[in-house]
Amino acid sequence: YEDWIAANHYGLIRPEDARWLYRQEQGYVESMKNVTVKELAEQRKHLFDFEPMLSVVIPAYKTPERYLREMLDSIMGQTYTNWEICVADGSPRGEGLERVLKKYADRDRRVRYEILGSNRGISGNTNAALDMARGDFVILADHDDTLPPNAFYEVVKAINENPDCQVIYSR
Repeated sequence: YEDWIAANHYGLIRPEDARWLYRQEQGYVESMKNVTVKELAEQRKHLFDFEPMLSVVIPAYKTPERYLREMLDSIMGQTYTNWEICVADGSPRGEGLERVLKKYADRDRRVRYEILGSNRGISGNTNAALDMARGDFVILADHDDTLPPNAFYEVVKAINENPDCQVIYSR
C-alpha cells in the first residue's frame, strides 16, 4: 500500500483519501480483468440514458510511434463509442508524429491533432489539446497509456449512476 502511494500520488493527498483511492483502484483493476468477450459485446450494444461525449486529451512529445499506436488502438477498441481524441504534439520539427496521427485522423473523424512546432511542456501541450476538446467530459491521458476495452463504458456507467459527479478517477 505504501509503495502504491509513493509510486502514484507523490504524497500529495491525505492518507485517509489515499486509502480510499487505493481500495477503489484495486476493485477497478479486478473488474477490468474479469470482463468476458460476451460482456464486451453486450456493452457495445448498450444505450445509456445519458451518453456524454468524452474528450481524450493527450499531450505528446517525442513519443515512440509504437506506444502512440498502442494507445490510439486501445481507444479505437472501446465498447463505448461517443468519444474524440485530441492530441497536441510538441515534438521538434521532423521528430513528430504527424504521419501516424494523419493516418488515424483520415480513418476516423473523431481523431484530431495539432502539431505545435515546439514543446510547451506537459502543461502547455495538455492545454493545447484541451483547447481542441468539444466533449461533455475530459479524460486526461498520457501519450503512452493503454486502456482496457471497457474503460469508457465504465466511466459513462459511473456518470449515469452519479449524475452530479464532476470528477471520476481511474487508473
